[in-house]
Amino acid sequence: MGGAGPGGPGGSVSGVKPARQPGAHMDAESAAWLSRLDAEGTEGWAAEHELHAKLVRLALAEVRRRAASTPVPV
Repeated sequence: MGGAGPGGPGGSVSGVKPARQPGAHMDAESAAWLSRLDAEGTEGWAAEHELHAKLVRLALAEVRRRAASTPVPV
């Protein structure tokens, strides 16, 4: 149970509808991400995993940045 991969359970956003349609003012990189995330099959699945990895890296960098200025009681 809890298989990963295209079509399997475990965090797919394929059924999520946007709150509003993206406007024409969107930059090319954002439009490409949305297109890939909306794709069917392995392309959409790969885009979800790439986005997840990118968000994890950004979150860890933010944790390290904040930890440097957080006093630790001894």
